[in-house]
Amino acid sequence: MEKMYTLARGGRARLFSYNENNIELQILTGQDFESEFYISHKEIAELLEYFKTKGWFILGNQIDNVKPNGLGNYFKTILKVSPKYASHIAAYLVKKEKLLFRDDNGLLEFKVK
Repeated sequence: MEKMYTLARGGRARLFSYNENNIELQILTGQDFESEFYISHKEIAELLEYFKTKGWFILGNQIDNVKPNGLGNYFKTILKVSPKYASHIAAYLVKKEKLLFRDDNGLLEFKVK
């Protein structure tokens, strides 16, 4: 189990852990890592393909204010899961060098490498 922080502004980054195998990625969140979220590597590849031609895109994963065209909206509308996990997957993909990351005028933005 590896640990890392979500990508967030203003000291809101949260520690999470992850495990992965050939099929899927398991994200563990919460104070004692008691909450689980799974995403398959196929779903991750589809996510990267979806955003590949979009240039820079925002995180936009606030649960009460999901932004159109952002990663959070993709989680909500395509994957049908909470947009809060977008920050975890984004951090993982930046670490794995699949996404570029910038904090542009207060917006967290990403671009597929």
